[in-house]
Amino acid sequence: DMQTKVDLIETLRTVSAGKLMVELERARLTKTLAKIREDEGKEEDACSILQEVQVETIGSMELKEKAEFLLEQIRLCIQTNKWVRASIVAKKVNTEKLKESGFGELQWKFYNLMIKYYSHENAFFDTCKCYHSLFKIKQEQKEVKAYQEALKSAVVYLCLSPYDAEMSDMIHRFKMTVKELNKLPMA
Repeated sequence: DMQTKVDLIETLRTVSAGKLMVELERARLTKTLAKIREDEGKEEDACSILQEVQVETIGSMELKEKAEFLLEQIRLCIQTNKWVRASIVAKKVNTEKLKESGFGELQWKFYNLMIKYYSHENAFFDTCKCYHSLFKIKQEQKEVKAYQEALKSAVVYLCLSPYDAEMSDMIHRFKMTVKELNKLPMA
């Protein structure tokens, strides 16, 4: 019975609130409850429930699990149009840690979420940088079709960006990938 399960999770979360020794388990229960609420179609509730957890303060949680938790928070914020909250949570993600081995799928997911966010904000240059990061990831993984699509999108968003010193730097980075640019179809 789903209602019994939800009641049990709520009770365990209430009992474990503020207890450092079980903060990891409470975070996992919270994620489970948020998933249940989302499956019920209550995305606003799921987002609010998941935002209760400050995952970056949980010392016993593995880095990968923290990253997954933060990405889930970002995804729900974007899905419920809480754009400011999505931005705040995204700043908590350590992109340097995502570049380590074993985080490839999370890195891919993060940049795709950020593309949605920056597209909503009409931040063309930031969208370009995300696509450029996806291009580098897929190029390393030798996924030709995927990295060509990412490169094509990066070029389009670079063209839409206002010109400044950072854009000039990005243009020079693209010049280093001339061979890859020449492989792209013109249409």
